[in-house]
Amino acid sequence: MVDENSLGPLGPNIISIESVSDLIYSVRGNGFGSGIRVEVRNAVGQQVDGVSLRDASGTAFTLTLPFATPGPYTLVVINPDGRTSTAQFATPGTSGSNDALRADS
Repeated sequence: MVDENSLGPLGPNIISIESVSDLIYSVRGNGFGSGIRVEVRNAVGQQVDGVSLRDASGTAFTLTLPFATPGPYTLVVINPDGRTSTAQFATPGTSGSNDALRADS
């Protein structure tokens, strides 16, 4: 049996995604490593180009989408060690509320 504590720090964990505007989202969580990458995928699984992040810390970052197309999306946070966390969110104009969407963990 492997001792979970011997595996090193835990990977990223997305806790919430909150809409700041049509294009900007506040992502909160923990375990975000220095140099994280993000991928955003649309409803059919295609990667959205032009997504950026800024103000990254171990517990939060700001995500900017290149356009405000309504729809459900999937956010994947990738730490430099390859560990990931995934959460679903919806953009303004969809039936999903963006006030405080919770992660699918």
